[in-house]
Amino acid sequence: MIGNAWSNLLIALIILLVAAGFYLAYYLKSLRREIETASGQLAFDVTQRGDLLPLYTESLSKYFARASFDELIKLRAESMKCRVLGKDKRNLEEQIWKLFDGLVESAGGNPEIKKDVIISALNKDLKEINRRVNVQNNFYNKIVERYNFFSRNFPFNIVSMMVSKEHFEKY
Repeated sequence: MIGNAWSNLLIALIILLVAAGFYLAYYLKSLRREIETASGQLAFDVTQRGDLLPLYTESLSKYFARASFDELIKLRAESMKCRVLGKDKRNLEEQIWKLFDGLVESAGGNPEIKKDVIISALNKDLKEINRRVNVQNNFYNKIVERYNFFSRNFPFNIVSMMVSKEHFEKY
């Protein structure tokens, strides 16, 4: 009678552990899906922001020598080769926009640029895209933080080793 109770308790415990394992695996997989979705949206927004560069360079070339944009064009080409979001892509994007901001800042005193309708429209688009990139970047980083935390801590790390040993990097 006592042995039967212990065996029933052991079976219930095993069933509970298996169910918990399935839940943990499902939760980690759902976080990975969220990361993939957020990564795709972030990549889209970063690419869309980069797609404004040729329009900007064309519009600003009326006011600057074309040579001013050579480094910007070279960095943009390198950035487009990086298909995956990561340190390389992030560093190139930072360099591109730092250089771009320097060009725009040096043109800031030119009243003709302030009157240019195309540049004004591009500035408006760029502000909106930058806002979306920042929001999406924060969302992506929070999900990556949560996934990495859970996948490295007990009991999730046991399930994580069975499902996937992958850890994600913040952008």
